[in-house]
Amino acid sequence: MYNNISGFKTLGCDGLKDNMKRSTINFTDVKGGRASYRHTTIVEGQREDEEFYVAELKAQLLAEAPKPKDAAYPTLAEHRACKEHVKSTYCALVGDNVRYMRNALNSVASGTFAFLFSLGCFTHFLDMLCEDLTGISKYTRYQKVPYSCG
Repeated sequence: MYNNISGFKTLGCDGLKDNMKRSTINFTDVKGGRASYRHTTIVEGQREDEEFYVAELKAQLLAEAPKPKDAAYPTLAEHRACKEHVKSTYCALVGDNVRYMRNALNSVASGTFAFLFSLGCFTHFLDMLCEDLTGISKYTRYQKVPYSCG
């Protein structure tokens, strides 16, 4: 899908509950204004915290990188090849604005993959900003609104 679009991709992730009330994480790639589905992780028996998301983000970044012959003991050249693949493919990470997600995004973008930058989801940010500015909470069922015919 992205072969004819120049530039880097952004890896995005968003957590939600599916129809069976399981926690899921959807991953997307975005490039040139086009988003595509990448992967879904169903979270069962694990705590969704910073450590969990760091591992998931790294796994997605490295999913298409060259695989070392022995994953437990990659050579320095194999390690560099994986890192170079990510560096030549991705420029940014984006995710929810909850603390553990922001910490995970920042951790990945400041560690092994320090060439990446991370940011919170603009759509989630805009939703929170609108709620703050208008005083409307998504948990409020009914809001009294002044009405004037004048």
